[in-house]
Amino acid sequence: MSRSAYLRTVILSLLFALSLFPSAQVAGQSVEENKAGKLEVYLVPFSHLDFFWGGTREECLARGNRIIAKAISLANLHPEFRFLLEDDDFVANYGFAEK
Repeated sequence: MSRSAYLRTVILSLLFALSLFPSAQVAGQSVEENKAGKLEVYLVPFSHLDFFWGGTREECLARGNRIIAKAISLANLHPEFRFLLEDDDFVANYGFAEK
């Protein structure tokens, strides 16, 4: 099993396990402590990019760089903004490209 497949399995397993416990922490508060008595759900944008699906490796990495740069720009404008990247290859490439 590849590293990314293993991590995906672990993350999905954790999400499933957390869904089984109604007293789990939600945004730093337990469900019972939510002032409105409602469950708060946060949607977090993310990027899923497949190598070679939308072009060469270099084209995919360049697209990833543009997405990461846009996410950083949004985070600078809106400190509450969050963004997830599925693959550390794109993060490593962005860090290398920015040097």
